[in-house]
Order: sequence, then structure tokens, then C-alpha cells
Amino acid sequence: MTTYKYQPLSEARSIRLLHLTKKAASPHGFEIALTEAKLDDEPLFKALSYTWGVPYTSEDLDPRVDASAAGESFEVSSADGQVFKATENLFEALKRLAEDVGDGGGSPLWIDALCIDQESTEEKSSQVALMGDIYSSAAQVVVWLGKEDPDATFLWIHDDPRVEALLQAASAPDQQGQVPSPESLRGLDMTSLEEWQQTWRAYHSFYRRQRYFRRAWIIQETALARDITVLCGSHTLDWNRLVVIANLLHVTKISCEWHTYAYCGFGAALSRSRVW
Repeated sequence: MTTYKYQPLSEARSIRLLHLTKKAASPHGFEIALTEAKLDDEPLFKALSYTWGVPYTSEDLDPRVDASAAGESFEVSSADGQVFKATENLFEALKRLAEDVGDGGGSPLWIDALCIDQESTEEKSSQVALMGDIYSSAAQVVVWLGKEDPDATFLWIHDDPRVEALLQAASAPDQQGQVPSPESLRGLDMTSLEEWQQTWRAYHSFYRRQRYFRRAWIIQETALARDITVLCGSHTLDWNRLVVIANLLHVTKISCEWHTYAYCGFGAALSRSRVW
């Protein structure tokens, strides 16, 4: 198979849209095709927001180190017998998206690495200038965080409304930075401050490993979005929920308390005690 040959776009405000369909005969079970669309015609499509490189960093690695590592490279079949080159993370995103498409295919997608001719400096420049319009025109922005599922603790924080209620209460001016009360922890089925600390260690671990949240481009890609869905492994997360929890943590500083107790002898002793 030959590498896909891009045809020049016909107009300055034209983009390419990617059509993803299941294909049992394809090496990976799906194939893609590109068509041209004019932004001014208001086409219906989704836009992918992701990181080109490997999506994770190890716990003990400075997150700035090797941030551009792309991992393996994969060949993805096109409907006309050509192939596209995709980085490991993009390939995993396509596999995940392919799970959700029906036999007739899903909504067209805009994905920068595939919808822009990366060999054309002129096209890359003109398409980058349109990215604000692209993400604001998309019916939905799909955030891809990688193929690994979040751990159970992260999902609990994300899903349990009791966590948000506790953080809302802790956001009051006279409560900010305070130790969670025994009553608050009992309300979360926790028996000690140590358990509280371990919970937030797991939560911070999730974000520390994610290179996605260190991309400057995500500010534009998510701020302009009409609607956002978040795919993380086999799970679908709620973007608004992620934002609400993050904002409450920023206001209350409550998730950082494990730092205080972990490095203070008094706090370490307190954290090992039961809260009632």
C-alpha cells in the first residue's frame, strides 16, 4: 500500500473531514476516508482534541522530559487502498472511536494530524489559522485521554455527588484550607485522614500522568467547544464535572492537605489516627 496522497483544498476556508467506518477485512477492523467540506456551509462534524505524542508520563519523571515522544507508528487503511501514518495515541483514539460507529459509519471527524497535509507548510499554516473556527463550528469536541482506564478512586471522585457537596461546603471563606471534619469524612465513608490523603494522592496521580492537560492548545479547543465529551480508555467522563471539581479544588486547596500532613510529624501522627 502507498502512503495517502493529499489533493489541495479548493478554497481558503475548506477543511477535510475524516469518515471512520468498520471494516472486518481491514487489518485493524476499520478504515478511514477523507472528503472536503466548506466551513461556511456549516457541515456537521466532531473535532478531536488529544496529544500527538505518548499520552502518559511516569510518576517519577519530570513531565517536561520527553514530552514529544510519539511511541510506535501505525498504518491505517484508507477506503481507496492507501494508508495513513498515525502515532500510537492517535491510533488508539481511532480504535476507540471505531467501537462506537454503526455499520454505516459515524459522524465525520476533524483530526489535525490526518485532515491536514503535514507535508505542506502552506496548508498547515492556513489550517492552523482556521482552528478557532473549526473547534467552534464542531457539533462536539471529543477529548481523548488515552487507552488506560482511570483507577477506581478517580472514578469515585468523578462520579460521587457527595464529593462535590463536601467541596462546595469547604469553599466557604471561613472553611478554605481547613482539615475535613470527622462528620465530613464519615459522610464519604472514610475512617481516617490517612484514607483522605490516599484518595487525593490517587486523584493527583491521574492528572500528573496525563500530558494532555499540559497542552496550551486545549485552552482554545475546549473553550470554543459547543459540547465536550471525554474518552478515557473504555470510560466516558463528564467534562463539566471535571471542570467543577478542579475549580472547587483550586478554591478550597483541600486536595493539597495530604502534602501538609505527609511532611509534618504532627500531621503524620494525626493522619494515622481515626477520626472518631
